[in-house]
Amino acid sequence: MTKAILAKAVLAGVAVLGLAACEPPSAPNAYAGEASVPAANAGGLFQQVCVVNQNQLAEAPKVLGQLPFTRNSTEDIYYHNTFNLSFKLTSQPAGAICSMVWSSTDNAGTNRATILSVAPGAVFRDVNNGLLTSAIIGAQ
Repeated sequence: MTKAILAKAVLAGVAVLGLAACEPPSAPNAYAGEASVPAANAGGLFQQVCVVNQNQLAEAPKVLGQLPFTRNSTEDIYYHNTFNLSFKLTSQPAGAICSMVWSSTDNAGTNRATILSVAPGAVFRDVNNGLLTSAIIGAQ
C-alpha cells in the first residue's frame, strides 16, 4: 500500500469514528415512530441515555447519536425513529433533568418495575392517556 492510499484509509477511519460521537440528525418536524415499546426496551434505553450519563447529562446527546433517534430542532426533543418514545434534556437550577415519554406494549406496573430496576430514584408516571413518563435529575 502506498503512503497516499494508507493516509486516505486512516482519514476515512477517523471520519467514521468521528461520526460515532456525533449527536443525532435534526429536523424541525421530526416525530416519534408509531410502534409501542416493550418495557424491557424502554428500560434499556432509559438506562443507556439517562442513567449511565446521570453525572454528566450533557453527554446524553452523543449516546442518542449512536441510536436511531432524530432531534426535533423546534421542540428540542429526541424522537425514536421506530418506537413511540422520546427523550427531553432540560437544564434546571437544581441540575439537569433527563426524561423519557413512551407508549408501551406492557402494562404500567411492568414498566414501572423495569424503570425502577435500572434507576431506583427515577420518577415514574402513568399519564392515563396511553403514555408513560420517567425522569431523573442529574448533573449538567
